[in-house]
Amino acid sequence: SAEQAITELLHRKREPKYFCRGYSGSFDDVCEHFGLIPQTVRYRMKYRGMSFEEALTTPLAQQGRNRNLEEVSA
Repeated sequence: SAEQAITELLHRKREPKYFCRGYSGSFDDVCEHFGLIPQTVRYRMKYRGMSFEEALTTPLAQQGRNRNLEEVSA
């Protein structure tokens, strides 16, 4: 019945939609689109105080010994 269909729709868990620079999807989908793992984005938002868009669009810090190579050779 129509009432049963409406009840089922209301009880289904809806994945929230996230939007950033014209892309939308689940939290994980948007993170993947921007090349980041969700844990990185959550960390940036929770501990660095970044907005969702800022957390997604800030480049990853370089890892390893050569991260300051340009400064050293200059």
